Amino acid sequence: MRRRLVALFAVVLLGAAACGDEAESDDPEPPPRGDEAAASTVRATDFAFDPELVEVDPGSEVEISFVNAGNVNHSFTAEELDVDVEAASGEEVSVSFTAPDEDATVQFVCRFHPSQMMGEITVGDGGSGAGGGGSSGEDTGSDDFDY
Repeated sequence: MRRRLVALFAVVLLGAAACGDEAESDDPEPPPRGDEAAASTVRATDFAFDPELVEVDPGSEVEISFVNAGNVNHSFTAEELDVDVEAASGEEVSVSFTAPDEDATVQFVCRFHPSQMMGEITVGDGGSGAGGGGSSGEDTGSDDFDY
């Protein structure tokens, strides 16, 4: 009787282990990004964005959840994408846009604090092969906003 109980217990444990392995193998696979909306959260705190870099696939639908965790009003502004949303202290807003179809680097700023709060949306490989160096846009990008 004890052998049957041990054998039954062993069968149940092996069955549970097999099911557990199946579930684990399904979870690590990342969702496809091409056709689905890519979602990111960008926080504004103490005159900085976190993260300062958002990576998306070319042509993807992108949704940014913009959270103002600071004490003053901030914006998430990407002029090239026609994106401009404001959030008061403690507020969260969402904005959606379609990423460019080709690799590119798009600057975003807080239009209230453009010299302090800057970031980049990297589309694909960032378009670094076209037009030479990738750092020239960061310093001049904030000068484009006259708010």
